[in-house]
Amino acid sequence: LFRQFGVLPLEDVEDIVGTGLLFGSGRRARGNRVAILTTSGGGGIVTADRCAEVGLEVPPLGDATRREVERYIPSFGSSRNPVDMTAQVINAPQGYPGCFKAVEAGPDVDMIISVHSMIIGDAGWSMTRGLEEAYAETEKPVGCCWLIDEGNGGDFIRSLRGAGVPVFGSLRACARAMGLLAGWDPRIPDLGEMCATGQRQLLADAAGGLTEYDAKRVLRRYGVPTTGESLCLSLQEALEAAADVGYPVALKVMSPDIVHKTEAGIVALNLKNDEELRNAYGRLLERAAAYGENTRIQGVLVQQMVRPGLECMVGVKRDPLFGPMVAVGLGGIYVEIFRDVSLRRVPVDEEGVLEMLGDLKGYPLFSGARGQKKRDIRAFAGLVAAVSRMACNEERLEELDVNPVFVLPEGEGAVAVDAYIRLRDE
Repeated sequence: LFRQFGVLPLEDVEDIVGTGLLFGSGRRARGNRVAILTTSGGGGIVTADRCAEVGLEVPPLGDATRREVERYIPSFGSSRNPVDMTAQVINAPQGYPGCFKAVEAGPDVDMIISVHSMIIGDAGWSMTRGLEEAYAETEKPVGCCWLIDEGNGGDFIRSLRGAGVPVFGSLRACARAMGLLAGWDPRIPDLGEMCATGQRQLLADAAGGLTEYDAKRVLRRYGVPTTGESLCLSLQEALEAAADVGYPVALKVMSPDIVHKTEAGIVALNLKNDEELRNAYGRLLERAAAYGENTRIQGVLVQQMVRPGLECMVGVKRDPLFGPMVAVGLGGIYVEIFRDVSLRRVPVDEEGVLEMLGDLKGYPLFSGARGQKKRDIRAFAGLVAAVSRMACNEERLEELDVNPVFVLPEGEGAVAVDAYIRLRDE
């Protein structure tokens, strides 16, 4: 579910559960500054490196915060950030809770990551209870990574999760999830919130034009199937995302200032391995930077290559008299060549979409003309109906272009490969 909604590549069940608890807690970061509490200096250093990879800042703590921390740690510990409490913290009943409360109260701390080493037995339970109590009293996002096996620490981890504490299976997954939480876009509300309150306008507070990545995030929430993909901020992230999606992949630079990505040369298709991805990554970013002096770069999208189907398009345009109009037709290069389009005023249900498709000169292509396979016309009709619902609901939607949509062989569905949304002024 998280992969479908573009949150992050998930590697195992522990990461799925940890991410679910983190994003579902309702806690939002006010910035990207992280305090790291650890019982192992090495674990703290690795965590700090992982945070830097995802754009999180690990700032030195203020003097007042450090003095408070030093009340609870031995002289050979460190009150800097990461805070090395050392394993000796387990010998003082208030050691760990005291350190946690001290950094939590720091004005230069937006989030906390707690890294536990191989602490077992009664000491492990003491750490567990301390974190559960501290977590219940803070409103700041917290992530925990306990470096322990199931036999020695499974009960601790289950207890923490039962108390709502997000626990991750690796330092990388914890930092990645915290980084994404720090950059969580409040313009597009949480899936859980949307499900709880019913469908609502997702674009009410957005501005300008939305990149393919953001446009497809909105489309997915209206039930439109899209390609699997991940927005990356570094080459390493792109390589990891490609491994998760599976080669071959497409690479696209996301910029709200570049609408026509292919013409700008910032798209690379059918990359088959890490070497091809590395070569394309820098080349595409150079072209994006050369596009214009003030070009904003949102990131690089790593996207699965979908098996080709019949290329179609779905569009929405708001008419000043009739309101939103939905258009369907052949997509890709055929749009401008054949101009074979059917137009209706929304709302349009699946049966209405089927009537629209029947008006197209290219309709025989759906039914298997000249020995080709029949296309999943029902799936395409459902996709268009979902776009129609979105057009009815989103008052600020001025224009939507979903092109191409690959309509696959019968029974295999339809998938939106690219999209762009333009919003009207308030």
